[in-house]
Amino acid sequence: MSGAEDWPESGRLTHVGMFYQDHTDLLKSSQRYVQEGMEAHEPVLIAQPPGQLNRLRQMLPGAKEVTYVDMAIAGRNPGRILPWVMHDFILKHPGRRVRIVGEPVWPSRSKSAYPACVQYEGLLNLALEPVDAQVLCPYDVTRLPPRAIDDSHVTHPFVQYGTGPVRPNEEYTPTALAAAIDQPLEPPPPGAAWTTFGWNDLRLLRDQVEVRGVSAGLTPHQVAAAKLAVTEAASNAVRHGGGTGTLRIWPEAEHLVFDVHSALPLGDPLAGRLQPTADSTNGRGLTLINHVCDLVRLHGRELGTTIRMWLARPG
Repeated sequence: MSGAEDWPESGRLTHVGMFYQDHTDLLKSSQRYVQEGMEAHEPVLIAQPPGQLNRLRQMLPGAKEVTYVDMAIAGRNPGRILPWVMHDFILKHPGRRVRIVGEPVWPSRSKSAYPACVQYEGLLNLALEPVDAQVLCPYDVTRLPPRAIDDSHVTHPFVQYGTGPVRPNEEYTPTALAAAIDQPLEPPPPGAAWTTFGWNDLRLLRDQVEVRGVSAGLTPHQVAAAKLAVTEAASNAVRHGGGTGTLRIWPEAEHLVFDVHSALPLGDPLAGRLQPTADSTNGRGLTLINHVCDLVRLHGRELGTTIRMWLARPG
């Protein structure tokens, strides 16, 4: 990686997509980037899949100001990354410039989770825009599909190719970013069970979720999580979406999927994406839903909003 002088001097977010072909070069570049932060007494967060994470940890013994996060665990649901990884780290170092290596997309990411990763990368620009932070996001151009590389150019205001300089990204535009943040959902399958609900039907919904969850082999803990998530989504739907909504449930090979739709228009795209303050009421339900589910995607248009929630089926 080029030296710190290549990075824009700013008291705000510098979000860089870094495209690499060789893992050895990535390791050396990341090590230099982290060491530069340590020399500047900047708190450093490394959030990557376990292979790269462990290699960097071995190259940085005794690094007291470096926090390591296994992205395959903490970021299994990409909706958790902003509030519980990025924002959490920033809140622990108030008033300080922070330096982050974050790799949310890797070759084994599921097709279902991938659009949520793109949405996360896009929302990061809005959520952390006023924060004094350098965020470096590595992308493996040799193993990731072309779509992932194309999408990453849309969500990063700055780019770096290999060990070249960090430079502004001409493909980063407000219109393209908005499309990346609000990606459409695939239609539910024809055989999905569906129910229209109102305020008086929330108990019935919980009973249906429990029956479907047990039938799909979810653990008691997962069934409780599903009931909580669906109740939060449905309550929000009827409260703000005209008093009614629709629940659809269907099994996939590895997940049980719950889909709540209502006439609720999509409001703040950052709702549920940052840790709520003690007196905050906005977004708490979405934060909770992201916390208890294995994957969450949200899509909104003028005609309504859909929250889709996945829970992994054991085995």
